[in-house]
Amino acid sequence: MTTIAQAGTETFAASRDCFETVLGWLDGAEAAGLSHGELKTRLEVDARELFRQLLQDQRYQPWFDNARRLRELVAELEALSLRAAERAEGWPPKQ
Repeated sequence: MTTIAQAGTETFAASRDCFETVLGWLDGAEAAGLSHGELKTRLEVDARELFRQLLQDQRYQPWFDNARRLRELVAELEALSLRAAERAEGWPPKQ
């Protein structure tokens, strides 16, 4: 199983994108024109979305990575099995 340390920064790429989006918005004209209350309300919504994304990245990304790796291994095993059957039966190799 892939651990967070093994997965590296790729695991949290969506969370980083979400955070960068919030920072970009905060640095923009729209955020500058909001009152304190409006800014607080918007940041509360953005913070919940960021925390949801962090949880999803931390919890589920290793599962997706494992599923992708399993599909790669199955494809490799199928190709090896086909080559072994071709050699054993004397079939011409598939292109």
